[in-house]
Amino acid sequence: MSRIEDIRLAHVKRILEAYHFDIPLHHFLKNYFRENKQIGSKDRKLLRQYTYYWFRLGKACALDEPELRLAKAVFLNETKTSPFFDYLSLRCRWTPEVAAWTYSTREKLTFLNISFSEIFPWMDELCDGLNQSNYIAGFFSQPRLWLRARRGKESLLEQQLAQQQLPFERNAELPQAYALPNGCNPQVEGLAEVHDLSSQQATGFFKPASGINVWDCCAASGGKSLALMDRHPGINLYASDVRERILENLQQRFAINGIKTYATAALDLNRQHSRISFTQWPDKKQITVSPHFFDLILVDAPCSGSGTWARTPEQLQQMNEQTIAHYVALQRSIVQNALPFLKPNGQLVYSTCSVFAKENETQSAFFAEHFHLKSITTQLIQGTHHGADTLFVAVCLKPQ
Repeated sequence: MSRIEDIRLAHVKRILEAYHFDIPLHHFLKNYFRENKQIGSKDRKLLRQYTYYWFRLGKACALDEPELRLAKAVFLNETKTSPFFDYLSLRCRWTPEVAAWTYSTREKLTFLNISFSEIFPWMDELCDGLNQSNYIAGFFSQPRLWLRARRGKESLLEQQLAQQQLPFERNAELPQAYALPNGCNPQVEGLAEVHDLSSQQATGFFKPASGINVWDCCAASGGKSLALMDRHPGINLYASDVRERILENLQQRFAINGIKTYATAALDLNRQHSRISFTQWPDKKQITVSPHFFDLILVDAPCSGSGTWARTPEQLQQMNEQTIAHYVALQRSIVQNALPFLKPNGQLVYSTCSVFAKENETQSAFFAEHFHLKSITTQLIQGTHHGADTLFVAVCLKPQ
């Protein structure tokens, strides 16, 4: 048995040494397993878990020997000992008392004498309304996989999930939202989209009337746009992103969902534009948009992503003060360059998946003061207790 665990530990060390944060960790692991085909499915699952456990410790225990740090990470993430932990324990000569395995995450952190600020050194930078304890504890459990059923397809989706023998839970407040265990790979094309619960809640802030012009100006692959079109099919949707390739993904998702009429543009909003050229689908007609054209602009801004770090804990390792400053400047530039295209009395909806005040409420106050916007509402959507992400939403009005 020790030989097997020795091989597993060697793979974990090799993964940690080879990973340089240039791509998401889950993509790196897929590539690693593809290059090491001798690793069986059970070991792939375990190696994936142990690697994520390592990063879930954040900045804590940085001076520990690797085996000891990994043992603590396994202890924090599991509820009972295992052959791998026993192997690590022998190597690093550290074993917690048996009863400690049943402790809550907070109790385990206290047992290990690890403070929140050791895991996450920017506690003073967090939003005022954030439940800090829940946020940090959330690092040690993978959020659930959330689906958004297409309107009217809920029964068909449930039938499909039942046929695939996938357990699911329908959200009481958002009946289109379905939670599945993380790691599931549901085959639900045309019936539902992967869409985090908090992000689904955020779309409730958009209440566009039929026939108005709506611009999703940081659309990425179109998750919020899809939700908008599902709820409000009568709007005129325009979607843009700086990345042309991701807009191709958006078009594929729109086609699967039966959305044919919309417009797209590859656009860098980090610089000013006097006009914007969109491609209208499906006829590929070019449409030139002038200032004061849109009734509603959605800015799902590039950000630190700190509200999603329970899913991507590796990102915490790369975080520093310069990272926040970079995103704050970029967010202000995007909003400033999008605003000329908003009609007077039009609404700007600004959102991030960040927990940092500088990207959220401080940014919203800056928009009000320097861009002469009127704040209508702001809200931090905390999803940790639901197994979901944390998002911030601010709705602003552009006065006459």
